[in-house]
Amino acid sequence: MILRRIVGNIIDIFVLLASVAGGVYLAAQLNSLFDETFTILLISQICVIILIPILLQSPFWAVSSTIGKSLTFCIVVDSNGKGLGYFEMLLREFLSKILSCYLVCIPVFFGKPGIHEKATDSYVMIKPKG
Repeated sequence: MILRRIVGNIIDIFVLLASVAGGVYLAAQLNSLFDETFTILLISQICVIILIPILLQSPFWAVSSTIGKSLTFCIVVDSNGKGLGYFEMLLREFLSKILSCYLVCIPVFFGKPGIHEKATDSYVMIKPKG
């Protein structure tokens, strides 16, 4: 299970980096499209860079997973065994992990629950068949 979680986190990090790179590219394209003031353009670029990773992961968060967890056949559940909702996944995956630069995931590599799991009272399990 630890290996699945590590691979899932690595996949999620690569997806995050690729989507941020795509967001940076699209944000750079805004420079040539609009002749707005610097502040408005900068705010728009930051919004694009942040929204691309969220939009990419959103369909997976709706089913209590991420791209990496889906590829490793895992799901996130709460302490009662129910899947987390979209906003709980947003809190867990985006606000906890990404804003901490994945430092909250370090205990996972040692078989311990991560800080993001303690904060949302959740854990990762293998997706049940059927």
